[in-house]
Amino acid sequence: MEKINIAGVTLAGVAQGGWQTTIYVPEVRAVFDAGAPLPGGVDHLFVTHGHSDHIGALPYIVARRRIYRNKKTFNVYLPAEIVGPVQTMLDAMLLIDHDNDENGKSPHGPVGLTPMVPGNVIQLRKQTAVRALKTYHRGPSLGWAIEQTTAKLKPEFRGKNGAEIGRLRQEGVQVTNDVMSTTLVVSGDTRIEFFLETEQVRKAKVLVHEITVWESDDKNIEGARHYGHTHVAEMAEHCEKFEGEYLVLVHRSMRYSRLEAEAMIKERFPSSMLDKIVLFDGGDR
Repeated sequence: MEKINIAGVTLAGVAQGGWQTTIYVPEVRAVFDAGAPLPGGVDHLFVTHGHSDHIGALPYIVARRRIYRNKKTFNVYLPAEIVGPVQTMLDAMLLIDHDNDENGKSPHGPVGLTPMVPGNVIQLRKQTAVRALKTYHRGPSLGWAIEQTTAKLKPEFRGKNGAEIGRLRQEGVQVTNDVMSTTLVVSGDTRIEFFLETEQVRKAKVLVHEITVWESDDKNIEGARHYGHTHVAEMAEHCEKFEGEYLVLVHRSMRYSRLEAEAMIKERFPSSMLDKIVLFDGGDR
């Protein structure tokens, strides 16, 4: 497991292609994907897609919450197309576990599977929301954006002292505007089009984007695209379009070592971007 804090955003977990991906963001008490067990006390899970390295730990997580008699609803947001199969998976695990009530039924307990499509928004708290974004993987998939709304003083009131602002508020004057910013985007598995076609992604304060294929030549770009992934050459070519503070590269295939990936970043990415780029995968070398 790995933990980093960048631009006020904490990322904790693992993100290893074909193996396991779970990224916990404690500032919003939410987890993205469930390829590995989650931290305790998390009630919101955002699933990017249904492949086992991103959702395989879900039955275990649900079972553990039952064992510890966690009565809070476990909210799972996922692509609408996979809600049925995931429900079937959870039903099957309950039967295998023989976790039936006195009537022989297999209750799920407090688990809520919420179907999501691009553009849907979940309000986590008053000023924090999570938006579903369109991604480009082999099957149904979503990226996720954490949006923060803050009140900003209107330009015409800047320079006034606190007493004046307070008086205007009491008189019913609207002295602020709500301004939305994207603090974090998590791509899940996707082709580079997610980055190229979505302005919100490129402007995010922190972008967590998958790079599965880290080959030194460009021969396998089409292979990566065929399987719905991004090749390192594609991101190296387009990374300067990123306007945020940190570009976090995740989901490295375990065919490549972390040292190889780190060397590739220095070799292939523009020098102007090196201070913005962070590799995150769970700490594997």
